[in-house]
Amino acid sequence: MSQTKAQLIDNLVQPITGAAGSASAPTFSFTADPNTGIYSPGADQIAVATNGTGRLFVDASGRVGIGTTPGRTLDVNGSIRTGGSANPFLALNDGSNESYLEVNSGNTRLTAGANNLTFFTGVNERMRITSAGLVGIGTSSPGDLVTISDSTTPKLGLRTGTTQRGEFRATSAITSLVSYNSSPLSFIINDGTDKTAIYIDSSQRVGIGTTSPAGPCEIYYGGNDSGLYITSEDGVSWGYSPNIFFRTELTDGGGVGTSGRIRSVYESSNNFGMSFHTTSAGSNSERLRITSAGNVGIGTTSGFVAPLHVSNGGAAGLEFYPATYEIQAYNRSTSAYGLARYNAAGHQFAVSASEAARIDASGRLLVGTSSSSQSAKLTVQGNANDNDEAFLDLNRGTDPATNQNLAVIRFTQVGSREGARISALRDGGVWGAASCPARLVFSTTANGASAPTERARINSDGMFQIGATNFAKSSSGGLAVSSTIGTGQGVGNSGSLAYFNETNSGNAAGLWIGAYTDQTTGVIGSTTATGNIAFQTYYGFWGERMRIRNDGRLLQIATGTDSHYTFTTAGASTSNAFYVGHHSASGYSGTASYIVYTNGNVVNTNNSYGSLSDAKLKENIVDANSQWDDLKALQVRNYNFKEGQTHTQIGLVAQEVELVSPGLVSESPDRDEEGNDLGTVTKGVNYSVLYMKAVKALQEAMERIETLEGMVAVNNITIDEQQHQLSTLAARLTALESA
Repeated sequence: MSQTKAQLIDNLVQPITGAAGSASAPTFSFTADPNTGIYSPGADQIAVATNGTGRLFVDASGRVGIGTTPGRTLDVNGSIRTGGSANPFLALNDGSNESYLEVNSGNTRLTAGANNLTFFTGVNERMRITSAGLVGIGTSSPGDLVTISDSTTPKLGLRTGTTQRGEFRATSAITSLVSYNSSPLSFIINDGTDKTAIYIDSSQRVGIGTTSPAGPCEIYYGGNDSGLYITSEDGVSWGYSPNIFFRTELTDGGGVGTSGRIRSVYESSNNFGMSFHTTSAGSNSERLRITSAGNVGIGTTSGFVAPLHVSNGGAAGLEFYPATYEIQAYNRSTSAYGLARYNAAGHQFAVSASEAARIDASGRLLVGTSSSSQSAKLTVQGNANDNDEAFLDLNRGTDPATNQNLAVIRFTQVGSREGARISALRDGGVWGAASCPARLVFSTTANGASAPTERARINSDGMFQIGATNFAKSSSGGLAVSSTIGTGQGVGNSGSLAYFNETNSGNAAGLWIGAYTDQTTGVIGSTTATGNIAFQTYYGFWGERMRIRNDGRLLQIATGTDSHYTFTTAGASTSNAFYVGHHSASGYSGTASYIVYTNGNVVNTNNSYGSLSDAKLKENIVDANSQWDDLKALQVRNYNFKEGQTHTQIGLVAQEVELVSPGLVSESPDRDEEGNDLGTVTKGVNYSVLYMKAVKALQEAMERIETLEGMVAVNNITIDEQQHQLSTLAARLTALESA
């Protein structure tokens, strides 16, 4: 029978009852897990079981047991873990006071609130931490941060395992720090790492700042305040202050004697110096003194004003002035300087009390001068006299053999890596007082090389050679240049050579350019005419090929098939020109009057083009033959070039013209960039001759036109007469018809 909603709700809120159940068969369980659920182990008790075993118990008094029957409000058999919050804790509260066991920021903390924290064994208190943070061991009233109390001898023992290593103890008579088993005793300061301040070894030797004392007491400190402080009583009124005596037990039976002494010397109120004494022949004498001003005197006890004065007992000595970076040899009696002086301006070296050289504050060596505006590391200056020039001598010391070095200047980097050098060598000849032939050699280190290679030299005869070390064309100076140029650049790989101060066929000095093997490729030099520059080349024979005259005119002559080539990377257009001629020029500006453009156009300012046509230059003058048929046979075409001028043009095709009038066609051999004949030709049309043929044909056409015009005039008269006769006949006919 179906139920209403109200009936269903009423059934759901009715108490659920059942048998008490057991851990293995709880009253309320899960279909798939019948031994896990809730049951009642006794009257007024409830328990939770998992896997057939009771886990959580609540008795009639409300006490909770986990894993056990509760005997306290919460009784746990096993471990307890709290968590789920930033600082999980376990609170203990007696109604008035509360203490905590908690984990705070990863640290375990036991907190007793505002009260003391005490530790007991049995019923006896053993340790206490007061609310003020004082720790007491053996006492309930600690007076220090840590107080250890005992009725007789309180001790703090230190052990490794069960072995006692040391202890700190106190009695009514003495406080002791004890090391057992003859172990060293050390006092350590830690500033991040352990540092031994005092060390006492098993032989009772004391080390201060060291763990290896070499004697009964050794002091070592690496800082600025190391030292042993010795204080005397009322040193001012007594006129002296503490001493450090170095005493030695004498083996000759003389007892203990003083071998050395350091004494503090009273100078005036609050001013003390220091003296150092040694013993010689049984007598202890002062050897060094430091005044209250910090001045040090060696060999003297007074009268020294320099921070350091070294004397032989008299007025002369070496004086050191650290504040001004100065050292000087000085005689206080004569006020004379010695041979050397070092101060803030540099290291000065004097001769007869006059400065001869110095190393200044910038590390520059200055010889003959005390200052320089240059940054060079070495400056040598002569005196004001005419014959006292500045010299820098690099002296070999012995006579050199041929090709041996006189001196070498090396340019190196750290590790003796040499980048360049300048060498002076004997250049053969006779070496003596009146003959010292030498050459200078300049060498540099190439990329990837480890040592310099000679690049240039100046021989003893004045010849300056760059890249060429055995050029023999000159006997009296000049310049030779040789270089290696890789193939594929249009120049042979035998190099090039240039040479000045050479005459050729009466010409003045020139510049030779050519292969080193023959030295005969070309020369640039002046001609016999003053101011002209001539260019000569060797093409089986020497010959002048070009000249620039002293008035600026350029002359050129060629023995080959072509005399001049002009190349440009610019495109073919009327914006780019091969040649622009100017008149009325002033410098490099003027009025353009003639232009050859890269597209082949030639323009000028007056539109006038002509040729030499004087009768005195001609012979065999006759009338030209008819050109009528030739012009009539020519085919005028439209076309465009494959490269460059790609626009449509009007003109003739050379091969077609050649069939009609071969004389109008010319051929030019095709050549490569070096001028070599490629075996093919390019044909061209001589339009200027074609224009003259057109003039001849035009004259013929004019004659024919004039003949035709005459014939037309005659024909016109005949027609007029016939018309007159017809008119007369018509009149007569009309008259007859009327009659």
